[in-house]
Amino acid sequence: MRLPQQHERVTVDGLGNIMQGKYTKGSGKESPVRVPKVGAKREGKVTAEERKELLSRDKVNIHKQSIDKSEINDIISLRGEPFHVFHNHGSGETFSLTDIQSFVDINNALSITAVGNNGNNYCLSRLTDNKPNAYGFFLRNKSRTTIYSVNDVNISLAKLSDSIEREKLKPVIEKLSDEQKADLARAIISQIYKCLKGGAKYGFKYTEPS
Repeated sequence: MRLPQQHERVTVDGLGNIMQGKYTKGSGKESPVRVPKVGAKREGKVTAEERKELLSRDKVNIHKQSIDKSEINDIISLRGEPFHVFHNHGSGETFSLTDIQSFVDINNALSITAVGNNGNNYCLSRLTDNKPNAYGFFLRNKSRTTIYSVNDVNISLAKLSDSIEREKLKPVIEKLSDEQKADLARAIISQIYKCLKGGAKYGFKYTEPS
């Protein structure tokens, strides 16, 4: 199934991969914080001193740096200024529930853009008059709604987004026929679009390729 991707490369004002160690091929450029190659796998986490060094630099001169996903909130709070998030979707599909919820929860994130390998660009932006708490409540309700049922097993976006629940669902999904998998994929995409387009009521604008 081609589904909205849960884990992708993320760049915050030029800062590098949140998913530490996923992208192991470096460009060969020297990193400003003693990492041999940009994008190369890093041993250990980025220290607080290194993060401050990166964030204190002029935006034009910031180099990509591997960052553990758990540290993104530290980076955001250190910066404390509006920013835009860009990341790639190899599938060329739209945002995942995780993308949407993470963006909504970060008040100084102005927009999130997904660039597909097929050239498709998707953007969710925060308007001046926005209501993140209300939108977050809306998303939680949508994510818990059953979108597909098989053999008395109910599937929702929330379960598919949770690593433990996803593992429980894996054997169930693997036994589905190709037609059933296609139906599930369509159900996921449909619910994701409801989540995205529902944001208009709360001051969040979604745009996609026409």
